[in-house]
Amino acid sequence: MGFFNDFKKNYNEQMEISKEKAEIKKENYFDKKREKYKEKLNLDDLTDKDIEILQYIDSELSFARANRWGGISSEKDILAGQANLLRVLVNQNWMMLNALKSIEKRLENLENK
Repeated sequence: MGFFNDFKKNYNEQMEISKEKAEIKKENYFDKKREKYKEKLNLDDLTDKDIEILQYIDSELSFARANRWGGISSEKDILAGQANLLRVLVNQNWMMLNALKSIEKRLENLENK
């Protein structure tokens, strides 16, 4: 019984360490992405959600550029590319709305002081 309890305790400790490492890795990843977009686009105060949206926009636009230069084989591909670009615009608009909401909150805080 003692061996099993020791094994279980050791396993749980290893799982906690793995979770902590994964969390640190995720934080470092978002910090690097935040710095990349901050330099590239001159954006400050990016949240993790903003970074995810920017990555989606960036990847979809990269895909659209690749298709434009790589040659599109059919009308179906053209329509799919246009639909992707529309999704990019929708995500970009939501990101801008969130930014405006944040600005509005800051202005309200300044007015209340």
